[in-house]
Amino acid sequence: MNARRRKSLIEARIPFVVPQHQIYLPFLGVSLNERYTSVKNPNEILMPSSQLLFFYYLYHNEPDLHTRETADVLGFSAMQISRAIKQLTALNLVSTWKDGVRIVISSQESRSELFEKAKRNLLNPVNKRVYIELNDLPKGLPFAGYSALSEITMLSGSPIKTFAFFGKSSDLAGTDMLVDNVEQAEVEIWRYDPLLLSRHLGVIDTLSLIASLLTDGDERVEQSINELLKTMWG
Repeated sequence: MNARRRKSLIEARIPFVVPQHQIYLPFLGVSLNERYTSVKNPNEILMPSSQLLFFYYLYHNEPDLHTRETADVLGFSAMQISRAIKQLTALNLVSTWKDGVRIVISSQESRSELFEKAKRNLLNPVNKRVYIELNDLPKGLPFAGYSALSEITMLSGSPIKTFAFFGKSSDLAGTDMLVDNVEQAEVEIWRYDPLLLSRHLGVIDTLSLIASLLTDGDERVEQSINELLKTMWG
C-alpha cells in the first residue's frame, strides 16, 4: 500500500491490514511498520555520501566539480569523498580527471539525463518514521514528505504534518503508533542531513525529497515530481 493511500485511510479512520507489513485498528490502537524491500544489488544503491555528492554535482550545474572544495562544503573526510567518487564512477554516473593534484568529477550528459540514469541507484534517505506529539516536536525541523511537496508544488498537503530529522531516533520522544493525526506529527529519521543541500527555507532539498518519494505510487505525487524536475532542469 502506498503512503498516500495509507494516510487517506488513517485520516478517515478506516481499519486496514497489510500482512507482515502494516496494521491499523483505530478502535484498538495503531501499529505501523514501514518496510522497504529491494531486489537490487546493495552495491548498486548509493551510499549516503555518494548520493549527497551526486546531488551536489547536479545542483552545481557545471560540467566539472573540484572534489576537494566539495568535501569541505559537505563536511566529508578524505576517505568519505574518495569512497563516494569511487562508487559514482563504478556506476558510470560520473568520470574523473585531475587538475594538478585535485580530483575533478565530470560528465558529458545533461543533468536530466544523469538523474534519470541514476534513479535505479538512488537511496531512499528515510530510514524510518515515528509519530510525535506536536508539543514534543523539536524546534526547527524542516518539512519532508507530502508536507514538503505541498510547500514547493501545487499538490495539496496532508492533515498529518511530516518533518525530517537527522540523528538518533532515541533522541525523539516518538512512537511507531499514530493515534491522532491532528495532535501528532510524522517525523522521518534521515540517513543524512536533509538541510545540507536545501534551497528552500524550512524544507528539505528537492532532489532528496524526490528520492524519498520515488516509490510512492501516487499519480499526483508523480506528476508533482515531474513538474519539479522540469523546473530544475529548465
